[in-house]
Amino acid sequence: MNAEEKSQLARHLVARFEEIANLPHTEFPQARRGQAPPPPTPDGRAVHAAYLAAAQAGVSVFDRAGRARAKAQAEADANQWLTTTLAENERHRAQHQATLDAQWQRLLANDPETVLPTLDAALADRRPPIAVVGLDGAAISLAVAVPSVSDVPDRMPTQTAAGNLSLARLSKTEINGWYLQWVAGHILVAAKRVFAAAPGLGTAHIVALDPSTADGVLMAASIRQESLVQLRGERANAADLLDVAAENVLLRTAGAARALVPLDILDGAELREARAALSLRPPLPAPTTPPPTYQLQPTGPAEWVAPPRPTHRKRKVVAAAIVGLLAIGWLGSLGSDEPEPRAATALMERVQITPGPFTVQSVTSTGLIRLVDPAGATVTTELTHTLLPAPTDCLGQEAIAELEALVPLGAVVTGHETGEVAVDGVLVAAELARLGLAVVDPAGATQDADYQAIEAAQDAARAAQTGLYSPTTACTLPAQLAALAAATAEASSESDAVIALAVLDQPQLDGLTVHLDDAARSHEALATLLAGSTTALPLAAFTSAEVDEMRSSLAEADSLLSDTVTRTNERIEAENVRIQAEADAAAAAAAAAAQAERDAQAAAAAAAVEPEPAALEPWNMPGPDLDCSDIGKKVWISGIDYHRLDRDGDGWGCETYG
Repeated sequence: MNAEEKSQLARHLVARFEEIANLPHTEFPQARRGQAPPPPTPDGRAVHAAYLAAAQAGVSVFDRAGRARAKAQAEADANQWLTTTLAENERHRAQHQATLDAQWQRLLANDPETVLPTLDAALADRRPPIAVVGLDGAAISLAVAVPSVSDVPDRMPTQTAAGNLSLARLSKTEINGWYLQWVAGHILVAAKRVFAAAPGLGTAHIVALDPSTADGVLMAASIRQESLVQLRGERANAADLLDVAAENVLLRTAGAARALVPLDILDGAELREARAALSLRPPLPAPTTPPPTYQLQPTGPAEWVAPPRPTHRKRKVVAAAIVGLLAIGWLGSLGSDEPEPRAATALMERVQITPGPFTVQSVTSTGLIRLVDPAGATVTTELTHTLLPAPTDCLGQEAIAELEALVPLGAVVTGHETGEVAVDGVLVAAELARLGLAVVDPAGATQDADYQAIEAAQDAARAAQTGLYSPTTACTLPAQLAALAAATAEASSESDAVIALAVLDQPQLDGLTVHLDDAARSHEALATLLAGSTTALPLAAFTSAEVDEMRSSLAEADSLLSDTVTRTNERIEAENVRIQAEADAAAAAAAAAAQAERDAQAAAAAAAVEPEPAALEPWNMPGPDLDCSDIGKKVWISGIDYHRLDRDGDGWGCETYG
């Protein structure tokens, strides 16, 4: 194997091991309640043209009065048709939304005819192969196919002490350790996939099978959805995550290499049934609700027919064997050959939800309400007609806390089938809306009495300025807008004070800059919120007029903020010009002084230099008296002025000849 081939193999091995390590951290999109889109709007001009053409057909072009009457009648008929059709299309949309809501409630209630086809569709890609083998209330039983231990790479890329690439061979113990992580990761992925597709499920009982062998179950676990949600974002390995997320895990290892040993928890028939569930088969049709046919042209009213509910085929389940895990923890020590406890092996038919009074079991962090019927089966419901703030959004935690207070543990509820949950006759959604902690869903507007009650409670919260309407709760839109307006006005006043100074004060200017930056960030955050959908929180809490008013207030704050920044920058620029001018003048003065100093020093230096006296110059020697006319030039008197030639005593004689 040459170096390039070795490098390619190393990259392949790294990718395989990363695939095993990252498998338990795979996330899947969560199911959401369907929203009926608004109906298309008929082309009014085309409708009027069609009615006009029909009305004036056969009327002579010379019959002006007749054509005028036909035109007036066509206008009236077209307007009437448009009014009726728009109302009818909206009725169809509301019916469509009601069907979607009912389908969503059936999914949350774990209706088998809804849950099973939904899961078939979600698991159709078979990555990995997962099959539903039982549904009992809020408990789902699954079989997941896992790779064989021989699929684990037997070499691991490493680096020698000299820094060279090495493909070290793994021991059997190391391979079995990686395989255990891989199997645990498959179980976690199976649980995540079904909980994401069917949020009403509470517990998943899962068995892992190696379809390449005739052996039994390699690992089994019971996982609650809430436990799995709490681990989201954790980066531990699959076995550690499964140990925390699962109520019980069943596995067994043997030998010094700690190889996974098949568990004898299913008899032959049950094992064949679990394997058959994992085989390729046509999935059930997913429960869909096609949109209605809307009327867009005046060709007669459209009939809207609610789609039939899909039927589902019967499925045997191995739930009894898997549910036996509830009483079992981690089994067996390494190398143990003791037999595992056998769970019941009788097959069970799916259990339908038992009607009767339902009591509250818990409220999830996302606002789902888990209920228990007299038989002990668990179902999940969600408040209909209602939008709750998300846990991380403004007042999200307060809304969940209030919901928990309104539906306390053990309370008997009614209306859970449709999501119109009530306790002691009190509509829970309306009470939340009255506190300003929930709003009516604008996308599902109906004439339903409960919808109207929630809407009225929301209007009361708006009038009382509570909850999401509070101008004093820091996170609400009204409070944020008020805070931004105050901060912008304060920054403007502070800017005026700074601008008025003859000389800018740097600490004061720094403080103003901080305030302007804070106001800009607040404005940006509010602009993002106010640009959002008006059918989702927080904008869904407000009328279109209120939203327009808030956007107008934001625009005013933006204008004042921009003006303040502009004026401040202009004053800073003027100050910079003044400072630069003073600096330039000071620099010029300093340069002139330095030049003068240099000139003076040069002159002094020049004056201090004495020329070398010429030897035996006659004017520097005694002798006959000499006059300047005799010499005829400027001369240096180096010593005694024998001939009185230096009149000013500066050492130079006959300077007039100079």
